Amino acid sequence: MKSRMKILVVFYSRSGNTRKTGQEIAKTLRADADEIMEKEDRGGLLGYMKGGMDALSNKKSELVGGGKDASEYDLVIIGTPVWAARLPPPVRAYADANRGKVKKFAAFCTCGGSGGKQNFKEMERILGLGAQATLEVYEREVKSGAYAEKVAGFCGKL
Repeated sequence: MKSRMKILVVFYSRSGNTRKTGQEIAKTLRADADEIMEKEDRGGLLGYMKGGMDALSNKKSELVGGGKDASEYDLVIIGTPVWAARLPPPVRAYADANRGKVKKFAAFCTCGGSGGKQNFKEMERILGLGAQATLEVYEREVKSGAYAEKVAGFCGKL
């Protein structure tokens, strides 16, 4: 990190992979971390399936909790899982609610396969900003610990 910016790492995580990655980024950058919470229960197989359907339909979730004010930060890093190659409803709702509040942003995603680049483009469209940097981490990299090197490289770009 070149200068001391005020940075927020905000993320949504259903399985824990995005949370783990987001916490590592926040620790590396000495940034504030905030987890996006939604009213909907996405637990179990039914929650997983409904989440995929909601993502395919470009739905937005009802968010709960106050959360940190994105407008108070120089850079907001948004973390998301990839659901059905789409942006999950809670992250779509967060981005939409913070359009105009986020000054600069970067993004990361965790996924089993593909869809990250499409999600980054969708975040850029919703926020009306280009991402400063992006990071795609695969589930197997989180499980094995191999994601740490990617996180370090991503943080070095900011």
